[in-house]
Amino acid sequence: MEEIRIEDGRTVFCPSGDIVASMADAMRSRLRDVMHEHPGPLAIDLAQVELIDSVGIGLLIAAHNTLAKAGGRLILEHVHPDLCGLLRTMRLDKHFQIEVA
Repeated sequence: MEEIRIEDGRTVFCPSGDIVASMADAMRSRLRDVMHEHPGPLAIDLAQVELIDSVGIGLLIAAHNTLAKAGGRLILEHVHPDLCGLLRTMRLDKHFQIEVA
């Protein structure tokens, strides 16, 4: 299960495993709840995530779009270097902040 905490004026969402199609619906629902309950910057702590598939990438982009429409922003923190390379190759670092582990 994920952990959610408030830290430095932002909500931190910590998934406990990979962000892949099999868990995307549950995570999408939980992220919606978090964004509704805690408007403002959202950080997703990827310390425990080693793999993100195309569905997971779509989920992150959707979260970014939802936050951007509301004036918020998405931050990915503790990103594994391999994942960081993938996200940068896809130019997602141009849309949201990515902090390497």
